Amino acid sequence: MSHHLHHELRDLLAGQHDWLLMLLAQDDDLRTRIPFARLTDMRILEGLLLKFAASQPQAPRGAIVSLWSQYYFASLCLPLAASVLVTGRMFMPLDGSGVVFDDQGKPAAIQLSIPKTPRNLPELSLYQAMNDHLIPMTAVLAQAGGISQRVIWGNACHYLEWLTNWLAEDERLSCEGARQSRLFMDRDHLPDGRVNPLKGAIRYEGLDRLPELRRRKVCCLRYCIPGTATCGGLCPKPDIRQRALA
Repeated sequence: MSHHLHHELRDLLAGQHDWLLMLLAQDDDLRTRIPFARLTDMRILEGLLLKFAASQPQAPRGAIVSLWSQYYFASLCLPLAASVLVTGRMFMPLDGSGVVFDDQGKPAAIQLSIPKTPRNLPELSLYQAMNDHLIPMTAVLAQAGGISQRVIWGNACHYLEWLTNWLAEDERLSCEGARQSRLFMDRDHLPDGRVNPLKGAIRYEGLDRLPELRRRKVCCLRYCIPGTATCGGLCPKPDIRQRALA
């Protein structure tokens, strides 16, 4: 990422939580960086997951992989938001971009490469990102954890849906940008005819899109990991929601 762009993003995000800025790595970041394309290599992914699981030896494998994917998808939210803020277009650049990991194998930040060629079709660019990266990444994560892909897609949709709401409510996203993002998540089928795996992954138990009515369709399994907070009211399991309110 260019020095100028990095400072432009920091200026645009001024006043937001520090952790948002920490998810945007600079070019001189010395932590381990792995390009997106290599993350679908099971050997590389397995090494990261083993490091991440070392701190939770009693946790089920599937829950560990799901939690790792939550950190992973969270690291994609900031560059997606920054892309909207800086360019007015919604895209997730993959060529030349990669993920930065901490010593425990946890996704910690993203190093972003902004494409030189303008992209004027935000919906298509999102589908391109899904086809090129999200679909293969979700498949390999589900295989690594021995869990349904629906668990992983629920984690991805949570962050994308939250991001869209945040940008729209904060007037940082145009009405058209919000429409395109929600179309991406809510349509039944992808342009190539495949079922949209994001459809219904996050739903609202009521007519209004109120935060307290927001639910996952499939549990993310966080409650299976000792010492890790559950997702509270977002959990589809009533007993877990009640436990969070106790």
